[in-house]
Amino acid sequence: MFKHLFLGLGAVLLLMAMMVMPVQAASMLGQMPHSSIIVTRNNLEWVWASPCAGEEDSCDNEGQSPSPHIGPDSDLTDRLPTIHGFDLPTDVQWTTSFTSLADLHSAFAPNGNFAPVICGASYFSQDWDTCNPNDLSNGYVWHSPFALDENARNNALSETFVVRAAPVIPTPLPPSALLFGAGLLGLAAWRWKRIA
Repeated sequence: MFKHLFLGLGAVLLLMAMMVMPVQAASMLGQMPHSSIIVTRNNLEWVWASPCAGEEDSCDNEGQSPSPHIGPDSDLTDRLPTIHGFDLPTDVQWTTSFTSLADLHSAFAPNGNFAPVICGASYFSQDWDTCNPNDLSNGYVWHSPFALDENARNNALSETFVVRAAPVIPTPLPPSALLFGAGLLGLAAWRWKRIA
């Protein structure tokens, strides 16, 4: 009797302790970006991945002291092929998905230069969880043909976008084909039973 009472009391105390303990938010770094921050264009999935270039130490130029994570997190070039198939876009991918800088801006910053923007930085960096719509509207897009000029295209503080092919969803068979197949199986079973 006492054994069951102590076990029950222990379970209640454990449950209370777990509820009172502060819950630490799970890091999104490396997780699959949520579908709400993926923009699909021309069978390609795009994510606004960083407020700075996808190369090592690119954000150090903002006058901040380097964090312990700045090197590996900012160097998207080396890590991207392993992050759920996303990679840096080619000029062809840019131009087949968007018609202009304004088109890109409206796809990811539907409210102009005001929040919220469709930003996936927290999935790709421990240091950054924001994207800069002002930089985007001013043409600072890293390695993009839509960049304002060569300086904006190669600037270490330009916004970085990543892309991958949209997954192919198999087309389900129409119900008529399934019924036809079931009918053929039934006919074959009836014939086999009749012969046996």
